[in-house]
Amino acid sequence: MNECSGNPCDANATCTNSVGSYLCTCKVGFQGNGEICNDINECTNDTHRCDINANCSNTLGSLVCTCRKGYEGNGTSCTDINECSGSPCHGNATCNNTDG
Repeated sequence: MNECSGNPCDANATCTNSVGSYLCTCKVGFQGNGEICNDINECTNDTHRCDINANCSNTLGSLVCTCRKGYEGNGTSCTDINECSGSPCHGNATCNNTDG
């Protein structure tokens, strides 16, 4: 008999059928006993790989890293944008780029 056919596990778990039994295992990004799985907030438990100059946003089962204002990149690697490129200052002024 396939005990998994009755969906005994949480929606965020995988059911593995075995002879006379089954096993519920929470999917990646979730924790619990398999019958109940809760989202892991990777942003608050410091398991994210966001750059120091990025914001971490928790999503269901995962996360999103976004570079902060004044930085560019993919969120896991952010570099300073040089706002002085293109000469934004007056001709008699000196532009000094700062982080962010």
